[in-house]
Amino acid sequence: MLKDIFEKYYYDQNYNCAETMIRAANEYYDLKLHDRDMIMLGGYGGGSFMS
Repeated sequence: MLKDIFEKYYYDQNYNCAETMIRAANEYYDLKLHDRDMIMLGGYGGGSFMS
C-alpha cells in the first residue's frame, strides 16, 4: 500500500516531504526513476513560492 511505503521513507529513512512523495511513487508505480532524478526534487521539501 502506498501509505506504508510513504511511512517507510518519511519516518524510517528521514527524507523530507518532497523526497518522500517521489520515492514512494517511484516504488509503488514502478516509474523507474533514477536516484539523481529524485534528489533533484528534494529542494521542494522546504516549500516553494513565487515572489
